[in-house]
Amino acid sequence: MHIFINGYWETNLGDDLFLYIISKKFPKVQFDIYTTRKNFSVFKGISNVNLINKRDSLIDRVINKVSVKVNYPLKGSEYDQLIQIAKGYPVYLELGGSIFMLPSNGSLNVDYLVRMKIAKRVKYYLVIGSNFGPYSSHKQLIKYQHFFKSIESISFRDEYSYNLFKNCGDVNYFPDIVFNLTVQNNYKADYVLFSVINTKRFGSYVDKMYTQFVCNQVKKEISRGNEVVLMSFCNHEGDIKKAREIKDGLIGVSKNIRIVEHSNIYRSLKIISGSKKIFATRYHSMILGWVFKKPTFVVSYSKKTENVIKSFFPQQSYAKLTNINKNKNIEYTLIDDRTLIALKDEANKHFSDFEKVIQTYE
Repeated sequence: MHIFINGYWETNLGDDLFLYIISKKFPKVQFDIYTTRKNFSVFKGISNVNLINKRDSLIDRVINKVSVKVNYPLKGSEYDQLIQIAKGYPVYLELGGSIFMLPSNGSLNVDYLVRMKIAKRVKYYLVIGSNFGPYSSHKQLIKYQHFFKSIESISFRDEYSYNLFKNCGDVNYFPDIVFNLTVQNNYKADYVLFSVINTKRFGSYVDKMYTQFVCNQVKKEISRGNEVVLMSFCNHEGDIKKAREIKDGLIGVSKNIRIVEHSNIYRSLKIISGSKKIFATRYHSMILGWVFKKPTFVVSYSKKTENVIKSFFPQQSYAKLTNINKNKNIEYTLIDDRTLIALKDEANKHFSDFEKVIQTYE
């Protein structure tokens, strides 16, 4: 059976793990994804994940940008292609985390219109593993309440999102999908892992403070005799640029710093497994810190991180990106076995409704 599965396929470790996990959990299902050959390369070797090739010429990118600007899926755009592709499948699955980020001007973007068109054309439409927002208007909330009522089911990954839509049909919330990951933790732990992001979009002051803060923490770890790995979870969003900037700013100790880019799921998991502890900026670096039972410190750059901490592990030490200063002392938190086991058990429930749908075709 072939299922169309839509998500953020931009070689981002967190989202890539969603697809990796569901493909392993349902090995008899063929999952078709719409992305470029370049971004599909990370899934090579996973036999039940198949490519529907997305065109990526200059003309295609221009049409896509115009579609976003006019809030309409223009003919030939990737949004129009998505609607046409979806019509050929009985089951349409959106699998992703921050897939409902809405414009700050209070309007609805082209994604909303695409979702509504697809919901009218497929038998089963499910959303798994997301959070809602940020959003900025009552109109956005009301429109998405209407959308969620029109689809089969949705499972959120935080209580905040669930409370916004709990009266909109089959709506649930469970811990992040990545808690379903089966991990090997038997590699020698011999470095501290830093997940970094490009903070330029938060303004020059925040960017400067974050960079200085990370640099100071890296120098502290090296002074303690530790090697450091600066890891880019998503090059598309500029993680690799920040990693290089940090290393270039620490010339005196750069021989103790290694930069790693996510390009292969198995290799990335091995890198995380081999760390002593994790300085987590990317949301999923925090989740993976818990899953691999690594002492973890979190820099939160969005409400989604804080909402998940509050929902599932409020003991986690963290600092808000906008509140850090370069000389801040930090503590690393180790999740307890009881909490982790409970999170893993609950996270498995994300797939309950999908499993019921699949069974109707067996």
